[in-house]
Amino acid sequence: MPRPITLADAIRHHWGCPICWFVEKRLNDFIASSLQRWMTDERERFVATQGLCPAHADLLLRWASPMGIAVLYPPLLQLAADFVALWSTLGRMPNTKPSPMKPRCPVCAERVAAEKLALRELLDLLRTEEGRQIYAESRGVCLPHFRRLWTKATGELRSWLLQTQQDQLRRLSDDLQSYRQKRETLRRHAITPAEETAWATAVEKLAGRWKALAPTESEVSCDG
Repeated sequence: MPRPITLADAIRHHWGCPICWFVEKRLNDFIASSLQRWMTDERERFVATQGLCPAHADLLLRWASPMGIAVLYPPLLQLAADFVALWSTLGRMPNTKPSPMKPRCPVCAERVAAEKLALRELLDLLRTEEGRQIYAESRGVCLPHFRRLWTKATGELRSWLLQTQQDQLRRLSDDLQSYRQKRETLRRHAITPAEETAWATAVEKLAGRWKALAPTESEVSCDG
């Protein structure tokens, strides 16, 4: 049986944010393992959540078959029809929770747990010299996860993280500019692996991955 891929592996080898990667992998595994239960033993519990938030409904489409959706969604659509009927009666959108407009998305709950675990594992890694070296040589985390990582860090680790994040951002900018110059001057053979992925890393470095970012208290994605 192959060894499970760890957060440290993601830091070493993945071109983007290792926390985003870790969380999204956990969510894909969660949905894949939950689908059969949602369609059978836990169907009533799933229907009671009123469905998935927009980000995770999109993930569901990667894993569920048309027949799976046909099993899961008729009662959710009936609940949505009742919700709109109440909306019509009230003359305003109902404030009920959960609702089709604000479901208690079970994947969001898993996302929060996965992000907490990833942050804790990364902080443990950064308390070692080897861990810091691995992290400093990597692309680092996206800015949204950097804010959360820095908030949970203490002491001199906070200063180290700020300096390292600056270095990683500047190095990424250099790689991206070098990639552009080599493409423009027909020197594609000279493009390094780091430069080859810099364009995708740059977007994720600033924004993170929506599906993998647990909402903060000021962000609303579901009632989970």
